[in-house]
Amino acid sequence: MRKGLIGLIITIVISAAAAAFTYSYITSSNLNPSASITDTLNYIPKYENNLKSWKLKYLKDICIIKSQPCTHTAEITFTTLDSWSEVYQFYKVQMLGYGWQTNSAILTSVPTSAVYISPKNCEADVSKNESVFSRVSSNQNNFKITISCRQSTL
Repeated sequence: MRKGLIGLIITIVISAAAAAFTYSYITSSNLNPSASITDTLNYIPKYENNLKSWKLKYLKDICIIKSQPCTHTAEITFTTLDSWSEVYQFYKVQMLGYGWQTNSAILTSVPTSAVYISPKNCEADVSKNESVFSRVSSNQNNFKITISCRQSTL
């Protein structure tokens, strides 16, 4: 019975050490936002019309295999009195002016999101934020821009 207890303790200690190493490894490479994300954010126009809030959040990058390309992500959330069709039209025009490309087109109605590709191969997804908890009031609308840049970590 004593050998079983010692084996269990050794397994727990090794597992805890592995978890601590993994956590340290993942978070150490994510202390600051990547240069590709911070540079790309300069090419995202801020929606100013009837703007109530504008928040930028850098999302954690999980780059476990350092030799593989890593995706760096940021998220902008904003609230306005304007409708999705007005926000969509603003970004459709403004993003093209900043050098972004899109295949988004209005066929029968305004799409639910628009994806833009930058010259530096980053992607920005502009959409209405349909989160249950993001609803501030009945006359305000919540939107989200998710920016992702793939970058080699070599």
